[in-house]
Amino acid sequence: MLTPTTKAAKGQHDEPVSRAEILAQGILDEETFDRAARVARALFAEGRRWAESRGLVLADTKYELGLDETARSS
Repeated sequence: MLTPTTKAAKGQHDEPVSRAEILAQGILDEETFDRAARVARALFAEGRRWAESRGLVLADTKYELGLDETARSS
């Protein structure tokens, strides 16, 4: 399950936001959102495999992704 949130100011709580809201507000374009979602799912899958190999269960995690405008696109 992917549950994106806003990034709140210090001392405030992040708020859940849907893919549709992110796209409508122009926070990200569709391609960037979908790429970030794929990265988050891949990170979780790898973390889950790692945990399972050690007899653990990865039940929940948080990834914070951002854009570096100076980095080359890959």
